[in-house]
Amino acid sequence: MLKNLLLFWSFLFALASSFADETKLIIYPVPESEKAISQYAVSVNGKPVDLYRAHSPQIHEMFGAEYYFCYFDFEGEVEVKIKSQNGFGISASHTVTDPAEREKLANTVIAEVLPDSIRAKKSAEEISFKQNKPFQAVVLRNKLIMPLIIFGNPIEKDAPNPKDENTIYFGPGVHYLKEPICLKDNQTLYIAGGAVIKSLLPDEFPLEAWNRGDMFYEIGNNDLKSACPNFYPICAWNAKNISIRGRGVISYDNRGRFRNYGVLINNCQNAKLDGVIIKDSNNWTLDIRNCNNVDVNNIKICGSRMINDDAIDICNSSNITIKNTFARAQDDIIAIKGIPGSGKHIGRNLTEDPMDKANNLPVENILIEDCIFWTDAANIFRIGYECDAPYFKNIKIKNILIPSYGKYFKPEAYWSNAIVWLQPSQDMKISGVEIDGLQIRSNGKDFPLAIANPRIVHCSKTPGFIDGFKMKNVSVYGERGKFRGEVWIEGFDNKYGVKNIEISSVRYFGKKQESNSKDVHIGNFTENVEVFKN
Repeated sequence: MLKNLLLFWSFLFALASSFADETKLIIYPVPESEKAISQYAVSVNGKPVDLYRAHSPQIHEMFGAEYYFCYFDFEGEVEVKIKSQNGFGISASHTVTDPAEREKLANTVIAEVLPDSIRAKKSAEEISFKQNKPFQAVVLRNKLIMPLIIFGNPIEKDAPNPKDENTIYFGPGVHYLKEPICLKDNQTLYIAGGAVIKSLLPDEFPLEAWNRGDMFYEIGNNDLKSACPNFYPICAWNAKNISIRGRGVISYDNRGRFRNYGVLINNCQNAKLDGVIIKDSNNWTLDIRNCNNVDVNNIKICGSRMINDDAIDICNSSNITIKNTFARAQDDIIAIKGIPGSGKHIGRNLTEDPMDKANNLPVENILIEDCIFWTDAANIFRIGYECDAPYFKNIKIKNILIPSYGKYFKPEAYWSNAIVWLQPSQDMKISGVEIDGLQIRSNGKDFPLAIANPRIVHCSKTPGFIDGFKMKNVSVYGERGKFRGEVWIEGFDNKYGVKNIEISSVRYFGKKQESNSKDVHIGNFTENVEVFKN
């Protein structure tokens, strides 16, 4: 009897385990008008997955510049397989005419799958990998030529009811906005898997003000809503407890330069953004401004169509968390700013000067971790430039993968670029910036690792200060080429200096960097600076 009972319970346990291990997979068909025709074929557990196309700079005049992405939800273990019409070997030049040499090149696999933790199997015909937890994968078939991004999402547990009065719901298909969506207290914008939202709002933005470089000063940062109501197709303004979520796509591929912002969250408390994709933005993509307590998770920004498409701008905001996010843009990926006049609409007592930074909110308590960031022409992290805020402090950045980076300019140039650029102005102090864990894939071009330099910029009359910046556990790998990874630190004068800087545990191509490196510049007006401390 006891033996039979044990067998019975063993059977139930095995049955429960088999159900627990069962894979759940949700694939969302792409609307026909949005479906990309490409050289790639992607399948998950043997089921085909449709692709979307995003635009990027003309990085290769012969092969083109677009790239592709796809997404699905899963629970359990999945196997992803990727095929390419051209294979994953070296594309032979037309000057290689010998058949044997062409075949040898075609079978020399150069494809990369990032991050390395995915451990993909690669051959000339196919790339495959298995995953049992949510992931974001970058597939570089041939360096930067037409890459593929794959988003493996967790299955949503609490999707809202489409009939909920506090939910603005978009189901599968293409939807054209003819009026702005401006979220109010306790509202949710839900974009379901397979849905694509596009704007058909008329152009109202006064380009003449932008062209003079005085948009915010002349119109007023927070008067833009009344002056140009259609400039924000998707926004939340003076709201609490709002969310933008789902699995669908917000697309601006039909919009001209500067004809709208991407998504604006302005003067809000307790906002959540989760799961959606924003692609082909023509201006700042996700603008978080004058906010407190914003949680950004699993957002995907597939940009790089044009300059000024910053991926995420954090302006005069506090208690911001960004996790598990992919962002590619032509401009800055994370731009932390203080915007002139940002206190104008939030009920604060103004001084005589409406642009006095004392009227504006600070930037503090920012956490960014476990993300993939890729810029094609600018900075990964730009902290400063516009600094109309009392201070920036307590900015924590952890575990960031950088598949590629922007164009090289000398660190002292006005429009220089870097992985991290601290650039205070307007008598403002940047302090408490800590970075722990950067993986940088070198594309063979040179690029500064860090610039810390107070400056006077066009929107300021004075520089600012830097007091406290730590960076550690940096690894650069990939193609060495011309990469040097400069660190350039210099104050402005005795008043506007740079102090308390520590950069440690840095390796370039497996070699520990030393403090006497010729690529370290510690200039005047600096104090307590240690670079490549080990």
